[in-house]
Amino acid sequence: MGLIEQQRPGCYTYSGSSVERIQNLRDQVRQISKGTSTVADFGRKFKSLCDQLAAIGHPVDDSDKIHCFLYELGASFESFSTAIRASLSPLNLRDLIAQAEGHEIFLRSLHGSGPPPVAFNTQTTPTHNKGRGRSFRSGRGRGRRPPYCQLCHTKGHYASACPQLATFASHAPVFDTEFAKAFHVQCHATSSGPDWFVESGATDHMTTSTDSITQPTVFSGSSKVAFGDGNVLPISHIGHSLLNNGIQLWNVLVVPKLTKNLLSISRLTSDNNMDVLFSQPYFYIQDRKMRWVLAQGRCDRGLYVLSTKPQAFVATRSKLKAPYELWHSRLGHVSFDTISLLNKMGHLSVTSILPKPIICSPCQLAKAHRLPFEQNDKRSLNILELVHCDLWGPSPVCSADGYHYYVTFLDDYSRFMWFYPLKSKSSFAIVLNIFVTFVQTQFSRKMKVFQSDGGTEFLNHDVKKLLDDNGTFHRISCPYTP
Repeated sequence: MGLIEQQRPGCYTYSGSSVERIQNLRDQVRQISKGTSTVADFGRKFKSLCDQLAAIGHPVDDSDKIHCFLYELGASFESFSTAIRASLSPLNLRDLIAQAEGHEIFLRSLHGSGPPPVAFNTQTTPTHNKGRGRSFRSGRGRGRRPPYCQLCHTKGHYASACPQLATFASHAPVFDTEFAKAFHVQCHATSSGPDWFVESGATDHMTTSTDSITQPTVFSGSSKVAFGDGNVLPISHIGHSLLNNGIQLWNVLVVPKLTKNLLSISRLTSDNNMDVLFSQPYFYIQDRKMRWVLAQGRCDRGLYVLSTKPQAFVATRSKLKAPYELWHSRLGHVSFDTISLLNKMGHLSVTSILPKPIICSPCQLAKAHRLPFEQNDKRSLNILELVHCDLWGPSPVCSADGYHYYVTFLDDYSRFMWFYPLKSKSSFAIVLNIFVTFVQTQFSRKMKVFQSDGGTEFLNHDVKKLLDDNGTFHRISCPYTP
């Protein structure tokens, strides 16, 4: 039995080292890279790691081998890796290394011993060997392509060393800031159409042409548009129209003989979750739930007009408006003072700020250091079964008799409290002896449990000896609990 116990630590150590070795080998397989070494050297290292994993019972899957090997070949073998991955025929690691070596020889014959050309070539200053011996050069340079200039289209130099570089730079097109602004406006502005006149007496949206609607269909009904003066106009088509910021106009009637586009208030508020607020000299279309202003119209000679120009849809151009509770949630439950400051600085707009905002439950839970304590309904069954004690001080103001501290004793059963002033903490043991003698004489009962915190005035030799001699159990309360 003793021999088995002595062998167990060694067994555990061996097992731990085996697991660590497996993880190390797997990390080396994932982190190894070809770098500047040849495919043959890189292939031998990669295959050796895979063979070691297989020898300890954790072989690497063939598909994982192919994937890791192709990934770690680097960008110079991009075309080769792409061709291998696109191939449907199965391939083992040995054949893959042989094909990679053949591809390396092919690249070397095309571009010499240096690396293959890339899209952007960075020129570096050659370093000269200042020590003994001759400077090292990779290969003799056979088959290397001569430099070629993309500017003057001549061989012998690169574009950075072209003698006509200054001439080409002077003829380069100048970037115009006004052109950039125009391009930005063209990308973000929508095509503007005819204005819409807001009409509270119209039952449907009406337009003069099919250009203002999408997917127009010929109106097949017999209904006509009747006006207050008795005139009746026919309906030619029906379709839908989409304004900016999600304002959708459904079942728009095309009345060719109509002179203005009419926007029906009843249709707009019933088909969309929106409200229309009229004021002077503007009116606003806002989201009914979030109170976001989606569009702003104007009062023109007594008529409210909604322009289809991008400036009319002010939701993305003006400050977003929302109540305090919504901004509080959006900004990560920031304080009331922070939102008020941002509102004063004009960075946001608060629709209503109450003098005392509502209490946020997530903020209370997030700022709480611990869960609330449960109410303890347990009570002692008799007097002096449990006595709670606490000492307070020092007082910033000394009493007339020179007391700086006081101690309280609370009976758990009767909730009766005794109060004793103290001149110093060291006199607590004397007061405790007086209290124990007094209550045990008055009630003819022994104090069974004495509960206090872990202060040094309670945990000392004098207090311990007094409680032990009286047969009282000293119970220490948990720190930072009521």
